[in-house]
Amino acid sequence: MSFGLVVPFAAPFYTSGMRSRVPPWVGKTADLSDTERYAAMTPAQRLACFVEVCELSRRILEDRPDRREVLAREEPMPPEAEQTWLRLVAEARRARFAR
Repeated sequence: MSFGLVVPFAAPFYTSGMRSRVPPWVGKTADLSDTERYAAMTPAQRLACFVEVCELSRRILEDRPDRREVLAREEPMPPEAEQTWLRLVAEARRARFAR
């Protein structure tokens, strides 16, 4: 039994004429890692990806009765993640000023 590729089930004949609400990427695999895929994107593609993630988040949250609490919650970064974040911000600033 292989689980390498997930393929959505075929729609029954009576729903085959209906428009699918399944995102086009469901069931597909990629040759690139997330980091490689992001690095290969143009700035416009990165923006489109960001906008799509925000829209998906909005759709998820709009159906939650506790959405205000979810959005108000502040979860601190673990110390290692904060150090990494600050290092990356500093590197990006240095690279910008070096141009």
